[in-house]
Amino acid sequence: MMGYGYGYGMGWLGGFGMLLFWGLVLFGIALLVRWFSSESGRTVPLKGPERDKALEMARERLANGEIKPEEFESIKRSLER
Repeated sequence: MMGYGYGYGMGWLGGFGMLLFWGLVLFGIALLVRWFSSESGRTVPLKGPERDKALEMARERLANGEIKPEEFESIKRSLER
């Protein structure tokens, strides 16, 4: 007879390897979904009225003290792309 009856010839290590493989596959899928759904993955930049409204909201938040000037500059740079 060939093998040890576990199907992989490695005993319990074969089963662990299979779990590790599928765990990595699922982790990779989760990373891809997160990357595609994030705002940094946005491919269409804001233009025209949408951009102006977003910039005005950031100015109001700065004036109200909700964000710091560094955060405002970061928002402004990201909207200019």
